[in-house]
Amino acid sequence: MDKIKIAMFVHGLSGGVGQFIINYFGKMPSQKYNIDIITMYIESDTLLKKYKDNNMNVIKIPSKKESIIKNYKAINKIFKSKDYDIAYANLTLTNFVPLFIAKKNRIKVRISHSHLSGKNSILNNIMSFLTLRSATVYLACGKKAGEFLYKKNNFKIIKNAIDIKKFAFNKEIREVEREKLKIPNDAIVLGNVGRFTKQKNHKLIIEIFEAFHKEHPNSYLLLIGDGELKTTIENIVREKKLTQYVKFLGEIRDPYVKFQAMDLFIQPSLFEGLSIAAIEAQGSGLPCLFSNTVDHDVKVLDSVKFLDLNSSLSLWVNACSSLLMTQRIDQSMEIKEKGFDILNESRKFDDYLQNLVKQR
Repeated sequence: MDKIKIAMFVHGLSGGVGQFIINYFGKMPSQKYNIDIITMYIESDTLLKKYKDNNMNVIKIPSKKESIIKNYKAINKIFKSKDYDIAYANLTLTNFVPLFIAKKNRIKVRISHSHLSGKNSILNNIMSFLTLRSATVYLACGKKAGEFLYKKNNFKIIKNAIDIKKFAFNKEIREVEREKLKIPNDAIVLGNVGRFTKQKNHKLIIEIFEAFHKEHPNSYLLLIGDGELKTTIENIVREKKLTQYVKFLGEIRDPYVKFQAMDLFIQPSLFEGLSIAAIEAQGSGLPCLFSNTVDHDVKVLDSVKFLDLNSSLSLWVNACSSLLMTQRIDQSMEIKEKGFDILNESRKFDDYLQNLVKQR
């Protein structure tokens, strides 16, 4: 059988969406798929290599901000250059853009994947309607993300599964990583993984850590990721004189080992679907504190708490302190039982895509 040719659309190479693609297609048989990653942003050579190492071809196109016309023409040219079996959009609200062009180019399997949830608005509802008209398949990372984009229409949930063996808690790795990061073994370490964008709410993370650090001077904060607001957050940390205690690790290839160095994962996002970083954190046995705007289906283990975004800093600090009393153990088997093992889920997804193409 010929390889299934997929045009995979993403905003950029970083973040949870990119990790989802690498997690799944990195475990699926490479001899079955020919994947072009079509992106508006290539954030680093490290990320680019990550995709290439997983047998994916990366194509950069002009962003819609740069020029809507150039963006449209570039996508249209890509569809005309290869006989794709699947057009696969991971842009959530703007999924309709490449899928509409794919429909014009008579690509029969057009997948919309919703990775985020948010507030309903007239504009969001219009984009949702256009996506429903352009796509033939509706996927979502969770119930909240699916209902946000597809409303009352049926959709299939593809779980943000992880490599549970990599993320399972390991005390020895924890000690090695803390030594590398120059963090004392008896220190309290909070952490977050996410792109530096408005959505991820890093400003509140710093405010929470500042208040927590006043009560616990022997504490540190690890921030993993890159993005347009990183410099702004670095400046805020500098102004608050927290540079010694807040470590910016950038976009790294091995976040699973950095999770080992943490004691608590915190994610006060303004809006969030079923966050892959949140599953990874729980897979590492970390207690987790989320804002109530994060999809509640992200709670896989009991060591999870949600707080209203408008809660006082003292409430956030108290919640951190309470969760830190949780004993950290290897809970990878429970993660597997809840359906978040990438080895199992990638096999299911492989069968699903194969059947979609056969039935077209």
